[in-house]
Amino acid sequence: MPMFEYGHLLFLSSQDEALLIFYSRLYRPVHALCRTSSLDFLQPSVPDSLPQIHWQPLGNLKKKKMSPPFSINGFKPLGPSIYLQDSRQPSAGVTLPVGSPDLVLLTSWTGASARHVAKYTRSYNEMYPNTPIMVITTVISDLTLRSAKTKAAILAPAVNYLRTHHCTSSILLHAFSDGGSHKAVCLAQAYVASTSKRLPIAASVLDSTPGTAKYTANVAAYRRSLPRSPFIRAIGLPMGAIVLALTWVLFCVFIGYDENRISKTRRALNDETLWDVKGAPRTYVFSQADDLISWQDIEQHAVDAVEKLGMTSMLLRYKGSGHCAHAREDEECYWNAVRRTWEARDVEAGLTFGEKC
Repeated sequence: MPMFEYGHLLFLSSQDEALLIFYSRLYRPVHALCRTSSLDFLQPSVPDSLPQIHWQPLGNLKKKKMSPPFSINGFKPLGPSIYLQDSRQPSAGVTLPVGSPDLVLLTSWTGASARHVAKYTRSYNEMYPNTPIMVITTVISDLTLRSAKTKAAILAPAVNYLRTHHCTSSILLHAFSDGGSHKAVCLAQAYVASTSKRLPIAASVLDSTPGTAKYTANVAAYRRSLPRSPFIRAIGLPMGAIVLALTWVLFCVFIGYDENRISKTRRALNDETLWDVKGAPRTYVFSQADDLISWQDIEQHAVDAVEKLGMTSMLLRYKGSGHCAHAREDEECYWNAVRRTWEARDVEAGLTFGEKC
């Protein structure tokens, strides 16, 4: 069984799952065991000696095969965090929409589960039955630990696929929260670096994003990305809060507030070197009840896109829905906004505002 060591965490992994054991600096085991799928940022090492570790078994794993950490029916993995559903043959009698996207690119919020993401892919399958879908997931280390070079390497399979199959296509981007918009920006930057061309986004939907960098909001977002295990949350939340606090001080005091990843993502969404900002309509979906992202920050970003860049923008503001939960509040209104975004590609630039239908 391979071993991985990361700080004061010891990872034992097998083909079907990874086992995570916390132990203290004095190598006193805490007798806690959980599953984890966040091993892709670790560098394997073989320690010279390891303490004796006592652990509680999860049960007979041979009797029941563990499911993959992230799996959506009909999607195949292109690489870590990248999943693709190829074009599907529509059922008999189904009329394909005229002018459907060549590809739907969905970048999820941080720590999104496959079950939640699948709700959106199913709706896209119903709306555009023959359109392939690419899903790119986000983990907390994308916003904290990983360098731009590391993230570009992880996104290389997606860049290669887009360059090969969709270099002249019309892509509909659907990004969720600051984690999803950050991953979309990273993909656009990697695509430009590889092809010297802008990512061919023809329209975009920004759900609960972009916000501005706030320490309390970052901690709240990190808390929501943690597993439900009470033990992991009890250990992980204080550790994460400390790391985020140190990162916050680092940027505010030494590097500069505007250089944090949330602020850079906010600016990059309106960067004309990454995508066709003026020619691609955009819809912002957000809520006054969102406790992670301020709705005023989102509205201001939309106003800036229109006034400074001449972008066609539509704002759909909900009153009571939670963060990235607007479709649950009013599904019909949400997906009508998505459809209208794609159909607005030939509409004159300007700002359209509306509250929940």
